[in-house]
Amino acid sequence: MYSAVHHEGRRLYELAREGIEVEREPRDVVVHAIAVEDVGETAVTLRVRCGKGTYVRVLAADLGKALGCGAAVERLVRARVGPFALAGAVGWDALTELPVDALWARVLPPESALAGWAGVSLDGRAARRFTHGHMVDAAPPAARAGTPVRVHDATGTLLGVGEVTPGAGGVKPLRLLNADRPGTRVLPA
Repeated sequence: MYSAVHHEGRRLYELAREGIEVEREPRDVVVHAIAVEDVGETAVTLRVRCGKGTYVRVLAADLGKALGCGAAVERLVRARVGPFALAGAVGWDALTELPVDALWARVLPPESALAGWAGVSLDGRAARRFTHGHMVDAAPPAARAGTPVRVHDATGTLLGVGEVTPGAGGVKPLRLLNADRPGTRVLPA
């Protein structure tokens, strides 16, 4: 009940906080691995590698039910999300104490979140068409229709995310980053 899943337009955690419990449908999730790291008298430490949408608290309750002893999560640490690991995170102390330049040096470019995706590079004309919402002929070799791709301009700047279109070998825009270029815009009077 304490999840962000929607039920009739409201988050389950909102209902739970009001003392309302509703029937929830089971969901298929992907669990790549579960490793038992420590077994104590009343607690077990697990490392779970799972796909998106997996509620580890529900997984713990299901494991406890299957074992016949019940289970709840005492402590939950998200050690990695996609290519981002906890070891590379900036702690609160650093955020409040380091100089701004040192913090900016730690900021990763937006495309680092898409590191595993194929990318396409567009020349000036194609980049303008893409940023104006038009499909461009630029699919990566052997890319299947529906595959998401990173889209860059000729200088390597990330323009956004596109999707390979069926048959034509094109890429249509899905999400664009701010396409405005720095500088003053001159608008008609």
